[in-house]
Amino acid sequence: QFIELHLETANRLQPSDRPSLPRGKLINYSWMFDWQRLNDRSSRELNSVASELAGRQEESEHSHKNLLELSREFKRNVPEEVREMVAPVLKSFQNQ
Repeated sequence: QFIELHLETANRLQPSDRPSLPRGKLINYSWMFDWQRLNDRSSRELNSVASELAGRQEESEHSHKNLLELSREFKRNVPEEVREMVAPVLKSFQNQ
């Protein structure tokens, strides 16, 4: 934090008032600290998104299994004539 404060102060000074260190040196240090902070934040965000996606995928798989079971149960418990009548609707859902 001291270096960041120093860099902010150095960047506000007029070119003639700045310390004798080359400007490139200040930029490199600033870049290094900003990169680390960005990397840490990105890692946290990626972990959060990965956890959320894993949860959604698990939920989707559970829903898919439930839908398959309901379809099987429907086929077992409904007369053939009714199944033929609703077949186009079921096919439409299966395609999606």
